[in-house]
Amino acid sequence: MMPVTPFHGGPALVVKALAGRHFSFAAFVSTQVIIDIESISNILLERWPVHAHLHTVLGSLAVAVAVIAVGKRPLSALNRWLRRVSIRRNAESPLAETFAPLSWSALAFGAVFGGLSHVALDGMMHADVMPFSPWSDANPLLIEAAFSAIHLACALAGFVGVGIWLLAQRSIRSH
Repeated sequence: MMPVTPFHGGPALVVKALAGRHFSFAAFVSTQVIIDIESISNILLERWPVHAHLHTVLGSLAVAVAVIAVGKRPLSALNRWLRRVSIRRNAESPLAETFAPLSWSALAFGAVFGGLSHVALDGMMHADVMPFSPWSDANPLLIEAAFSAIHLACALAGFVGVGIWLLAQRSIRSH
């Protein structure tokens, strides 16, 4: 069991590479971390289930809404700072486009994808996830003994996402 897993970011890197400024990776990460704070606290307090209320469709969407409502200003400030740093290092930095001004739709896309993908991935790996609670205590997403395979798939997705992004940046520079 590994809360706040960086592997969840692999699929998001593919989405970021394909969607560019229309997807906020920072909102995605913020949503992921907030959801896993629940798991960390449950582990530290020895509560069961470890993956509880925020690891449901409703809980993850509530976290996404909170990130959207509260996160625009700090995440926009982070984007502006990262953009300035990347441009300062190299005026033609491909990172400048990556850290374009944050739109509400990019923020929402990142936060909602962060929440729902978190529930889906954890639901596939952890028996205590009840993704459709309060309507059902079942976990139809669970794939027995898939923990390592899912982590490998997420890591590979991360490499693919970085590869797509690098190819896109190379194409932009050659034009």
